[in-house]
Amino acid sequence: MTSWTVIEKFAEIWSQWLTIIGEKVEDDRGKILEYWRVEKVDSVIVIAIQNEHFVLPEPMYRHGIGEITLDFVGGRVPEHATPLQTAPNLIIKELGIEPNQIQSVALLHDVGYPINSSFSNQRMYTAVATLESDAKIASKTRSYSVDRQGVQRLLNDIICLQCRAALMEWQYGHAE
Repeated sequence: MTSWTVIEKFAEIWSQWLTIIGEKVEDDRGKILEYWRVEKVDSVIVIAIQNEHFVLPEPMYRHGIGEITLDFVGGRVPEHATPLQTAPNLIIKELGIEPNQIQSVALLHDVGYPINSSFSNQRMYTAVATLESDAKIASKTRSYSVDRQGVQRLLNDIICLQCRAALMEWQYGHAE
C-alpha cells in the first residue's frame, strides 16, 4: 500500500489551536477524493499519584461537548518541548503544587498514539507522576485509590476516551 498523493490544497484555515486543511487527493487505488484533515500539536495526559491515590483536578466545562467532565491533568505539548518536559508544568498549573513536590515523572511509552489517524496528525502521550507524600495540593481535586475498586470507580466517572485509554494502559502495566 502506498501513501496518497495531494493534487491540490483548496482550503486552509489556521488558528493558534489547529489548522483545518481541505485537499483533493488521489488514493492508492487511483480514486480522486475531497479530503479534510486537522493538524494539531501533540498532547500529554498525566496520571498524578500521591499516597496510592490518583489525584485529578476539579471537573471542568468542556465546550466541545457542552458538559462538565472529570479528566486527568493534561494539555498541549508546546513547540520545541517534549511530553516529558511538559508534564511537570501541567501538574504545577492544574494541581497548584510546587515543582519540588513532584517526586518523579515518566512516560508510559516513548511514542505518541494517534488520536484520530483518519482525520488528524495529533498524537497523545501518557505520563505518570508520583507526588511527594506530603505535597500540598492548592487547587480543588478529586482522589481515587489506585487499587482495583478505585480504578473501577474512576472508569465509572471519567467519560473522556483519551483519559480512559491512559488509565487502562496504566492499569495494564500494574495488573495484579
